[in-house]
Formats: sequence, C-alpha cells, structure tokens
Amino acid sequence: SDPGSAESIVAQTEKYLAVGDLEAAVISVERLTGSAKSAAASWLSSAKARQGAEQVLGSLHTHALSLLSMAKG
Repeated sequence: SDPGSAESIVAQTEKYLAVGDLEAAVISVERLTGSAKSAAASWLSSAKARQGAEQVLGSLHTHALSLLSMAKG
C-alpha cells in the first residue's frame, strides 16, 4: 500500500494513538488530502484543542510545583 494513501495515513495515525502519541497522530492526519482531509477535519480540530489544553495543564502543574517549593523554602 502507498505510504501516502489515506488508508496508510489512518493506519499510522491509529498506531500513534494506541501508544498515546497525540502530537504524531496530529502530524500524520495533517498529511491527508482531499475528501479524507475533510472527513478528518473535526477530529483534527478536537485533537489540536486537546493539545492546547494539555500544554496549559502542564504549565499550571509546573507553576503549582514552583509555588509549593517556594512555600516550603
């Protein structure tokens, strides 16, 4: 199967998701073209929103740890 085909891209995306690699899955889905790209648009939008939320949560976690460290000091 052609590695650039929609079927191959979706299969690779599923593998990334199975191991929890959302970033790689998003990059993979962004390679889709035509009707496959249109079909994946909603998923891609949600995945990017989740990426943003995870980044914010990571920043909040780091900030909270910093505040706890200062409070203990």
